[in-house]
Amino acid sequence: MSYRTLSAKWNLRGGVSEVPSLSSPFLLLAQIARHVAASSHSDVWASLCLVLRGFPQGEECHQCVPECGSSCDKSCLTCSGHEPTECLSCDANRRVDESGGCVWSSQCSMDSYVDLNGDCQRCHTQCRRCDGPGKDHCLSCNEPHLLLNATCVKKCPVGYYVEDKVDPACERCHPSCESCFGHHSQHCKTCKPGFFKQASSCVETCSESHFGNKTTMLCERCDPSCNQCVGSGNTYCLNCREGYVFMRPWGQCLKSCPPGYYKDIWSRDCHKCHPTCKTCNGKEKLPWLSDALWFSSLLPVLQEAR
Repeated sequence: MSYRTLSAKWNLRGGVSEVPSLSSPFLLLAQIARHVAASSHSDVWASLCLVLRGFPQGEECHQCVPECGSSCDKSCLTCSGHEPTECLSCDANRRVDESGGCVWSSQCSMDSYVDLNGDCQRCHTQCRRCDGPGKDHCLSCNEPHLLLNATCVKKCPVGYYVEDKVDPACERCHPSCESCFGHHSQHCKTCKPGFFKQASSCVETCSESHFGNKTTMLCERCDPSCNQCVGSGNTYCLNCREGYVFMRPWGQCLKSCPPGYYKDIWSRDCHKCHPTCKTCNGKEKLPWLSDALWFSSLLPVLQEAR
């Protein structure tokens, strides 16, 4: 398709060099618009030209007049040629993309975004996808960069890990982790101050049968006899596992109480016998037992008296 160009020139210093006839209303309106916009910016002139269903070229506004029954591609509102890539403006909800075609507003290429005018604009070079022009408007990143919030970085900072997905990104570790390999509390590599490392978790209090070593900041296992403890070895027990009695003064868990001690049936602790007892099953001396011991001490005397 070819286009006839109808144009006229306006002498801005005064006077008309070529007066458009009334038989060319487009030319008359174009000249008026050009004269009105002469003191303004070129984009105003271009917009006025488009409103007149023409296209700006240099200092002139040209009207596309189809010949042989041809017109703009059906996707264009105004155009500079018959091809779908020669659109100058588009219908509502469409915009001109980088190739010159009219596409729906949601049809920007992956590495582009829609600006305030509804046009596709290229993302920042670090961004694979974006919602704005800056390097802090990224939605995903070009390799080898990783997305951190809305920016692209080469390496995740401390306290973040690489989330391995379609678009790799830096995700925050669990609050107890200093460094990690996942978001869960059981995905810690190192712990924040005040936390003990137990397997791949960071805890404030170690689990049963473990104690927190404040030098290594690791949870270490208690002696097998201890249910809870404050240190390694069998002299740091706080209470005992099933089948043991607790010798509290020694911090030990034993299979049975030593001589001079008895087992408390309620607490499973070993308590000291009364001083008069060599062995016992309670802490009090029994009156009848004392009398029996006194009487037995008199038996030799009574036998000699016979």
